Amino acid sequence: LKGIMNIPHMPRFGFIGMSITHPSYAEGVLPTFPVGRESDMVMVMVDGIKLRGRVTDESGTGIARARVGIARIHENQQTPFTEIVTDPEGFYSVTVPPARYRIAARHSDYAIGTPATAWLRAGLQEVIANILLLTPHRIVGRAVLESGDPIALVQFAYRNSNGVIATESVSGHNGHFSLTVPAGAGTMLITPPNGMMTTGYHQLPITVEDDREILLPD
Repeated sequence: LKGIMNIPHMPRFGFIGMSITHPSYAEGVLPTFPVGRESDMVMVMVDGIKLRGRVTDESGTGIARARVGIARIHENQQTPFTEIVTDPEGFYSVTVPPARYRIAARHSDYAIGTPATAWLRAGLQEVIANILLLTPHRIVGRAVLESGDPIALVQFAYRNSNGVIATESVSGHNGHFSLTVPAGAGTMLITPPNGMMTTGYHQLPITVEDDREILLPD
């Protein structure tokens, strides 16, 4: 067994990337490369450490099909490494190379909580990082021009009290937008399309309390 893999019937002049998994090694990621290149792509598999945990809601119930994004941290820069989906009980598990990682989870029915940070040092067998997703609240509104006509492609972001961008949205053709956020104080950041500017503040302080939905005026 030489570990050679051939993938036939790929589109000509295209580009592909791939992830390679093996039960005894860390997950490997090949960068994007052109189809039909003359030389072989070599994937070096390295020993890994198991990173596992559970994604739950505030009651402690596991959240199925939450997406867990894992990014490698190096000199305060984050590089996406892989993304996996939780099982029916909310558990996830992946084998990764030794490094420092940021682990964040998201699900359409919940607000994003605080990501976890984990050091996976060589020699460890496994590291556990549990993630809490929060009760969702929605901020909805509509972006309009001074004439009252709706405007698309206005970017909205919600920054929580820790200074972390928790969620983002873009207004549709009818100007409507929606952000799913946790309870508490935060700031909504508004970025208009190129060549335009807001008539008011581009940062709007917002406090989310018991209301499950907050309607902002046009």
